[in-house]
Amino acid sequence: LLVLIGQNKMYGQCLPAVPCATGSINDYSCINLGNSSDLEANGKLLPFPGTASTQPQKIVVASYITFDDDYEFAPGTEIIMLPGALLDIYSDVRFIGQVTIKGCGGTWFGIRVRSNGTLSMKNSFMLNACEGIMLNSNSKAEITANTFIDNKKCIQAEGAVTLLGEGIAHNMFDQQTNSFPGCDPLSIPTAITLTNVPQITIGDVAQSGAPNEFFNYTYGIDAKNSNVDVIN
Repeated sequence: LLVLIGQNKMYGQCLPAVPCATGSINDYSCINLGNSSDLEANGKLLPFPGTASTQPQKIVVASYITFDDDYEFAPGTEIIMLPGALLDIYSDVRFIGQVTIKGCGGTWFGIRVRSNGTLSMKNSFMLNACEGIMLNSNSKAEITANTFIDNKKCIQAEGAVTLLGEGIAHNMFDQQTNSFPGCDPLSIPTAITLTNVPQITIGDVAQSGAPNEFFNYTYGIDAKNSNVDVIN
């Protein structure tokens, strides 16, 4: 059952069975597509500022969520992305502490951070994405102490991006499968891809804490027409 509310705003009930759900599917908020501000207003996302940053959520995304206002997911949140699904960020969005974003029944597309958008992802998990985190030119990000498993691409940056805090540091990238159904068959499994980036540092400038670690990827870091320093 799907209910259409205005243009490009659709909310729905979960399918009877989502095999990747932990516990009852009735515990999940099921979203087909919509803007985050509308999803908050309709009770599909917890409000921010408010309980969103303190109360874990369980969410299934069938198509996409466009974040048109600032938002923060509480520690322990679980987001199941159905095949091809996308999180599109135009605002400031934070995944802080044990947030899990994973595919179910196939690969999902990824998290796209638009120009002037900001992503903070710390101590969290991303699994089964085709394109991973895509940082557009003039976006901002801090991506630290996360675990990336079985994503064909984990982090991509194109153009002038700004890294905040510790930047891209203390992450673990692990490719445990060679099968990525639904992804571009010509793309090569790569943990970090840089394209036309004027300058970027990968790793903690203070050279403290755990390093970035890469396991089993064809390319750890692939940089084209970019200037990159790799530290720690």
